[in-house]
Parts: sequence; C-alpha cells; structure tokens
Amino acid sequence: MIRSYLTIAFRNLWKNRAHTLINVLGLALGIASSIVIFFIVRFELSYDNFHEKADRIYRITSTFEQEGKLRYNNAVPFPLPEAFQQDFADDIEEVLIVEQTGGRVILDGETTFIDEGKVFTENAYFSFFDFPLVAGNPKTVLQQPNEVVLSQSLYRKLFNSEEYELGKTLSFRNDTTYLLEVTGILADLPKNTDLQFEFLVSYSTMPEETNASWESWFSNFNAFVCLAEDVQPAALSSQFQEFLKKYRNAEDVEKHKQGLRLQPLSEMHHNNQYAGFPYRKMPKFMLSGLVILAVLLITLACVNFTNLATAISSKRAKEVGVRKTLGSSRRQIVLSFLGEAFIVTVLATALAFGLAELGLIQLKKLYTHLQPITIQFGWMSIGFFLLLVLLVANLAGFYPAWLLSRFKPIQALKSATSLTCSRRFSLRHALVIFQFFVSQLFIVCVLVIAQQLNYLKNAPLGFDKEAILTIDLQDEEAKSRKRFEAALSKESAVKNLTFTSASAISQSMTGAIYSVDGKETERQVNLHYADHRFFDTHGMNLLAGSVFTPSDSGIAFVANEAFVKDLGLDNPEQALGKFIEVMNIELPIVGVVSNYHTASFTSKIPPLLITNRSEHYYNLSMKVDLTRAQTVIAKLEQVWQTTYPEYDFRYDFLDDKVASFYKSYDRTFSLAQIFAGIAIFISCLGLYGLVMFMAERRTKEVGIRKVLGASVQQIVALFSKEFVKLIFVAFILAAPLAYYLMQQWLRNFAYTIEVNAFTFAISLVAIITIVLLTVGYQSIKAAIANPVDALRDE
Repeated sequence: MIRSYLTIAFRNLWKNRAHTLINVLGLALGIASSIVIFFIVRFELSYDNFHEKADRIYRITSTFEQEGKLRYNNAVPFPLPEAFQQDFADDIEEVLIVEQTGGRVILDGETTFIDEGKVFTENAYFSFFDFPLVAGNPKTVLQQPNEVVLSQSLYRKLFNSEEYELGKTLSFRNDTTYLLEVTGILADLPKNTDLQFEFLVSYSTMPEETNASWESWFSNFNAFVCLAEDVQPAALSSQFQEFLKKYRNAEDVEKHKQGLRLQPLSEMHHNNQYAGFPYRKMPKFMLSGLVILAVLLITLACVNFTNLATAISSKRAKEVGVRKTLGSSRRQIVLSFLGEAFIVTVLATALAFGLAELGLIQLKKLYTHLQPITIQFGWMSIGFFLLLVLLVANLAGFYPAWLLSRFKPIQALKSATSLTCSRRFSLRHALVIFQFFVSQLFIVCVLVIAQQLNYLKNAPLGFDKEAILTIDLQDEEAKSRKRFEAALSKESAVKNLTFTSASAISQSMTGAIYSVDGKETERQVNLHYADHRFFDTHGMNLLAGSVFTPSDSGIAFVANEAFVKDLGLDNPEQALGKFIEVMNIELPIVGVVSNYHTASFTSKIPPLLITNRSEHYYNLSMKVDLTRAQTVIAKLEQVWQTTYPEYDFRYDFLDDKVASFYKSYDRTFSLAQIFAGIAIFISCLGLYGLVMFMAERRTKEVGIRKVLGASVQQIVALFSKEFVKLIFVAFILAAPLAYYLMQQWLRNFAYTIEVNAFTFAISLVAIITIVLLTVGYQSIKAAIANPVDALRDE
C-alpha cells in the first residue's frame, strides 16, 4: 500500500511539476533560513556554558543612580574582592580578580604589538574556568609574581616555534616594564567564550595600588565569584546593601542608591547594560527576533503550499471521487496527500542545505564572529532537522489534505469545478493577505533603516569632518609634539592642525561632577582638552566670547550650548565669566561654541567644557588638502619613525571614523535586505503559481472575452484587480505594526528621522509594482493567446 501511495504521489507531483517546483523552492528558502538561524542561535546561546561551574560563577557588578537614572557598571572598587572573601566566607568558594591591561611585548630588543586580550589575574582563573593548558600546572602557573601564561597561537607568534618550552622570558611594558617568565601554555580558546584572554599575567606582579580605596572604580577591573553549592544568589544579594554601608559612606550609599549585583556568567554575553568585556553582545531579544523571523519565513512557505494545493483542488476532485468509490477511507486519502507534502518537504530540505551553506558564507562576510559556525549533523541538529521536516510537512499539507478528503464522490465525479469555499472571502484570500502583510512589513523596515542610516552618515555634526586626518600620539611630551608641528608647518597641504586629548568625535570623553561659582551641583559635564586651534581646524561656530589664548596650561573654558542649557541660562552671553570647577580645575568660561557631536547619534550631545592642557594631548588632528594627502601621510610616517620607533604608524580620516560607528547598523541593514528579499521572493513564487493556475482554469473565459472584444489591458486587469484589493487590506494591517516596530528600533538613537506617510506610500507602491510584475507575465501570456485554441476543444 505504501508503495502504491508513493507511486501515486510521485506521478501527481510530476504531472503538476510547475507547482511542485514552486513549492519545493519556496519551502527550501524558508527551511534554509530556519537552518541558518538555528545554528546562529545555538552558537550564541553556547557562550561560556561549557565550564563545569558555570551555574555557580557570577560577575560582581555595581549600580548607582545618576541624574535620576539607574546606571550599571561592570567595575567594582579595588578593595572589594578581599572584603567579599572575608565577609561571605561561608557562602562563596573563592573570588577572582580579572583586570584588563594594555601594553606591548619586548623580546630580544624588538617590540611586538599584540591585539589579543591581556589581563592581570590570579591562579584561581583555571579553577573557575575550564580552559585547558597544554603545558604547565594549572594549580601553580600564576601563583608567583612575574609569571605569564600564553595561548598556543600567541606563543608561536612571539617565539616562532611549534615546540612549547616553559621558562622562557619576555618583557611586558605598560606603565611599568615587567620581566615575565612563561609558566604555562593555554590551549587556543574556543570562539564561544567572552573571556578571550591569551596573555595572562599573575596579579601579584602588579605593584600594590596606591589609590586602592572604596572610591576607586575602573571599568577594566572585574571581580568574579564562585558560590558554594547550596547558596542561592538571591539570598546572598540581599546582604549587599549592608555590606556596602559597612565599607563606604552609608549616607552616599542611600543617597545615590548604590548597590551590587551578581551577574550570571551565562548572562554576560546577552546583557548590554554593562560596558567592558565582552565587547560584542547578543541580547536575548535579538535572538527571539531571529526565531520569530524563522517562523515567519517558514509560515510564508507553508502558506504558498496551502494556497496552491487548495487552488488545484478541482483538478484532484475526480481522483478523490474515484478513490472513494473504490473503497478508500477518508483517513487513507488524508495520509496520501500528507505523504505528497512530506515528499515535497524532504526534497525542499535537501535543497535547503545547499542554500543554507551559501547563506552562511554571505553572513560570515558581514559578521566575522560567525566564522566558527558550520552546518553540523550532531544529535541535536538531526533532531531539529527531523522535527522541522515533520512540522513543515504537516503544517503545509494538513489543510489541503483535510479539504480534499471532504469531497463527496457524486459531486466530485459530476463536476470538475473547485469544491473549495465559494464565499467572496475565502481562506485562500486570507493566506494571500498574510503573504502581502509580511512582505510589506519587511519593505517598511528596510526603508526606515535605510533612511536612518543615511541620516546618521550625512547629518551635520556641528563641525567639518571632511579632510581631517588624525593620529594618536604615544606620549604627551612637548618635544614629540614639536617634531610633528615643525615638520608639518612647512607642508602647504596642511591647512591647519591642532593637538587634543582625543579627536573631535571619539566617544572618549572624561565626565565629572562640576560646581558653578563655588556652588556644588550634582550634574555632570564632559571635559575635553585641546589647544586654541581646535575650533578653526574643525570649522566650529563660536556663539559668544572668544577662544582661549595659546597656553600649555588651562587658562579658561570654552563651553558648548548644552552646558549653557545645563546651567539654566537663556543665552550664551550669560555664561561668560562664570567660574567652573571640575576635576580640581577651576577656570572661567570665555567662550561658547555651537553644539557638536562628540559621539555617535546613539547618545545626545552632552554638556561639554574645552580647555587647553598640554599634558593631556594624545591626538594630532589636521585639515589637509586631499589631493596631496599622501604627501602629508608620508611626512607623518617619517617623523613617527624617529619619534616612536617602537610603535606601528596608524592614521585615520575623521569621516571614516564616524562611518565606523555605524558598521553594526550597516550589517543590520544588509541582514534586513536579505531576509526581506527572501520573504518577497517566497510570496511572489506563490503568487506566480496562483496566477498560473488561474490562467489555466480560466482559459475559455479569456477566449470568450477576447472574441467579444476585450483588450490585453482589460484581461491583465481582470487577473490583477483581485490581488490589488488584497494588497490594500494587507497594507492596512501591516502599517501600524511596522510603525510600532520601527519606533522601537529608533529608540536606540538619540537623533532620528521621522517615520512619515511617504515611507508607507513607497512601501505600498513597491509591493503593488512587484505583484503586478509577478502577475503580469502569466496575465499577458493568457491575454495574447489565440482564442481559437481556447474555444476549439470542449
């Protein structure tokens, strides 16, 4: 019997091979998208879940209230780990310090710059985390001062050897120079960990912190804790407030709502409230969005299958009638049609694996962190594939099978007309509306993202970003600056230059509480250091007063409009002469400059003060003639080699730096385009199949209309008008949801476009155009056919 069912199924699929191909291709695209999303989600959820103690490891984080908002910080005070170990000895196994650091390695007199993560940490690192060593004893490798553990790849890079030999020495320089002995070799780290540290120095190597007070908080200083086996995190957290009051000013703790939290290791990768490592986050809501996207695409493909199957029901009516007359039960007929759906799904799944491989290749070009992901056939993967095939086959095939099995033999054998619902609004209409609904949702999202990105890249920044060349200096020495200035002063290609603490838009500003004319505030202002040429170099607009005069030490502040507003003043002139104290610097305001963006458009322009203090100058920015920029770069490199021979020469153009802020959003846009294209293509496939069937079923009708004088345009309109009506219904449903989703996405930015009616009009026109092009081919083909051929045979 099974063999008979399979034979009938393959014959029917071959007989209707055009519809079969459409179904296979549509389902393949939906299944391929689901496969890719499955592996991405599984990879993102696997971060650091392979450690044996993962469920008991927490990062200690802090919270405090500032300007009425609760702030989150991954840093803790320097004395906290020791105090934590003492006060909660019964509740925890151990506390671990992980302090990130910068620096360079000096080996045989040559400097090597390494991008790999560098940290000072303790020997407990290897009892907390299950990172295996290929050489060295994990219980003792970081026990003594001046010891270092290197990863395999870093060892090979530094020593150019495949043989791992312990006891070798190297120099490591940050603020201090350390002579370190290699005591362990760390196996190369898996990609699914946020602890990407390949240069681990024993914490006891560092000199004792002179400012290790409870008021010292630095984002590179992190503390982890491993709870005892039976301790509940909530029970321990309930004691943190009293713990803080014991060691800090109790009044400040209450006033600023200071607190500590235990962040599970498994949440580090998904919580973007905290800065510091991990730098790349994958919030849970984004993973949920990917899952919803997979469900939508699968549903679209299944809708296509259902639509086509119900559309051709009239062609299968006599078959069902004959089979029922010969004794087939309804259950057997249902199983037969479900078998056809299963065969189509299996064929689609086979094609989907190839499409998924191609899709992953494209995604890896956009997202380098996806490089480790491959399509694997483990037990979990095979289970997912089987479940997916069964789910899709039943979802796509159940309704057509149920509908076709309802046909009564007498009605089925008397007429070949469709026995589907004859109402003006049928299930097929609803399914087509759903397809248009999803397509318009994607189109609106793509349009809004494109407009926002265009705005981000082209909106005025408040200064001239064009042709600004920047380099970061390696010290603040006056003699270093003078070398660059002397060399560049003779270059006619350099129109202006300035020394600053950081480039004009760098997302690197220092913030602190300030006082006005001796009166303390609880508000914060950002501080930027730059010489007097900063404003002319960047073409900034001075609203009141003047810039400060040339000097190596701060003699005055120039404020921005946001700071004037923060002072509660009505106009810039009122700010002139006010004395501001911030970070132990008390100076008068001598000028007010127009607001300009110091960071990306994700944050508002903050209150800002600019003053000239040469000991903080680590950046050189210059306005250059772009036609001769290479000459300037060559001169810069020449001076660099004589000034900083140990460092690599690097430079940036400011407009490129601004563009780099939005790379992640560029990738979001590309991803949205890809999935929008898939959704629209799947919808058009189903639409093409429906129109193809309609043209075939209404061949004689078209022939009669042509004989009676109908034009090609009228025939095309006959096929198109029904779908255009459904587009408008789908648009009315999709527009509010699209507006809401895009408003939520735009909340990530402090400055945004307005989502207006024009965007939705473009979406509507786009989908109508796509549908008319899809419908048009089959419509025109039917319209230009010879009516004699249609009417000749009965």
